[in-house]
Amino acid sequence: MRAGKLKTRRYKTHPLRGIALLLTGILLGAGAFACFRGDMALPLIPFERAAAAKNAPEEAPRAETTLTLPAQSWYALQLGAFDEISGAEALAALFQSRGAAGCILKKDQYLVLAAAYETRSGAQSVQMKLKNQHQVDTVIVEITRPEITFRLSGRKDSLDALRDALDALHEASGHLSGLSLLLDRGEGTRQQALDALRSEKNTVDMLKARLQSLFSQSAHPTVSEITRILDDFSRALDRALNASGQSALGAQIKYCQLLCLCSLFSFAQALA
Repeated sequence: MRAGKLKTRRYKTHPLRGIALLLTGILLGAGAFACFRGDMALPLIPFERAAAAKNAPEEAPRAETTLTLPAQSWYALQLGAFDEISGAEALAALFQSRGAAGCILKKDQYLVLAAAYETRSGAQSVQMKLKNQHQVDTVIVEITRPEITFRLSGRKDSLDALRDALDALHEASGHLSGLSLLLDRGEGTRQQALDALRSEKNTVDMLKARLQSLFSQSAHPTVSEITRILDDFSRALDRALNASGQSALGAQIKYCQLLCLCSLFSFAQALA
C-alpha cells in the first residue's frame, strides 16, 4: 500500500501460496536444494518424512517449483544498541511502557527499534518529530534483507501453503508500513485502521490453521518456525486491535510492522 491511500487487504481462502523460505528442506525428499542469490549454493539436508502432510494421502501430487523471498530494505529509527540481550530488553520495556513500539532486532548487536519506513525521508520526518516533541534521540539505520531463491520439490499442497505464508508475511510488512505512515500524518480514521488490522489478522490466522492442518506436530523446524512467527504476529495484531487511543494504536501498529520485518530478517539470516 502506498502512503496516502488506506486500503483493507482482502484475501481468498485458496490453499496458501507462499512461504518459500522455510523450505530449506521441508517437505522435500532427498535431492531438493536451495540456491541463495549470488555465488553461493548450499545443498539442503534431507530429513525424515515427519513433515509430511497429515491429511494428504500418500498419492497426493508432488511438484517442483522455484520460490523467491524478495530483497527488502527499510530505514529504522534505532533507540539503542546492545551487546547483551538483557540491556535491549530493558530499554524496549521502558519505551513500551511509554507507548512506543520498542521491538528488538538481532543483527551485529541487539537493536531496539521504534519504527521503520520504506524511505529515508519518511524516517527523517518522524525522527525530527520525536526529537522536537518528545526529546527522544534516535539514529536512522538501513536494514537490508537480500533476495533468496529456493528450488523445491514436495507435496504440491504443502508447497502452496508455505509459499502463501511467506508471501503474506512479506506483504504485511509493506501494508503496515503504509498504515503507520498514514497515522503519523493524521490521515484516515481509527475505524479504517481497525478494519485493516482485522483483515490482516484473519489472513494470519487462516494461514496458521492451514499449516497446522497440513503438518504434524513433529514437522520440520522450518515449518515450526514459520508457524511460531504467524502466532506471534497474530497476538501482536490482537494487542493493536485492543489498543486504547490513537497514540497507542499507532505504537502497536508500528510494533506489528517491526515484528514482521525483524522475524523475516532473522529467519533469512538463520538460513544463510
